[in-house]
Amino acid sequence: MWRAPFERSVEAAIAGGVDYLLQLQDRDGFWREFDLPPGASESWTTAWVGWCLTGALAGHDRRGARVRDACARAAATVYRARREGGWGYNRTTGPDADTTSWVLRFLKGTGFRLEPAAYLAPYIDAGGGVHTFREPNFGTWTDAHDDVAANAGLALLATPASLSLAERVRRRLGRGFSVDTFWWSTSTYGVAWTLRFLHASGGVPADIARHGQEWIASLPESSSSFEVAHRMMAASATGACGTVSLVTQLLDLHETDGWPGSSFLLVPDRETGHASEANLELRGLLTTALCVRLLTEWVVSPAAARGAAISAS
Repeated sequence: MWRAPFERSVEAAIAGGVDYLLQLQDRDGFWREFDLPPGASESWTTAWVGWCLTGALAGHDRRGARVRDACARAAATVYRARREGGWGYNRTTGPDADTTSWVLRFLKGTGFRLEPAAYLAPYIDAGGGVHTFREPNFGTWTDAHDDVAANAGLALLATPASLSLAERVRRRLGRGFSVDTFWWSTSTYGVAWTLRFLHASGGVPADIARHGQEWIASLPESSSSFEVAHRMMAASATGACGTVSLVTQLLDLHETDGWPGSSFLLVPDRETGHASEANLELRGLLTTALCVRLLTEWVVSPAAARGAAISAS
């Protein structure tokens, strides 16, 4: 199929990102990233990368077999890492709602049939708040965190039996536009995933969409691929025009080996909740995977939508 030069550039960047991710998968199936006190992440980052890659198969049949094989190995490895209550950052840590949500989303994309509510219900309170951890001795880590809630809500959309819990989360996140985050130093992370969940679960309320578009438009330029990718996700969820400018930024930020990592991940103090120094994404796996996923979604979106974005940029 004929493609315009700009789209061919996007597809070349996607191809480079996919190749980079496949090269960095460890032999046991995990994609490992970060260097925190418990070690490198295993289940969390593998599920993130795997979920992104399952969405990057469209329109790339030549790489399809390699991607499917990599995701199948990763899914089997992550499934075996399950602990009572779900999945944790790695195999030495207890389960948490965010990792468990990412794993459930990834495993669904690779054919596993799991009931999300069976894993996530214990983390969700009556008001729709999603608590990252269940253990009371974890202090502020056990509080409800909306930058985790959207991811859990997306996982809950997978089966009819989990939809009532997803609706509970939606009512909380749909109360109004919020830029609060706990685990990330960039508010764009929380905004982007909340808008994506609201869009997927019935639509973004008009007032939240308007505030979201205004907030994104007010942000200063960024040289972080992670930040730009989340702005692109947020803009797409609200139907904002001009996303092609964000695509262009991602192309400009693309390097030979994928996209450079970010320094946004926080591990706040358990007792006070005060933000720590942000942790470096050492190999750029999360950023590269997200860029691959979002650019693929842009490429396969209706041509009319891409044209509208281009004409408005």
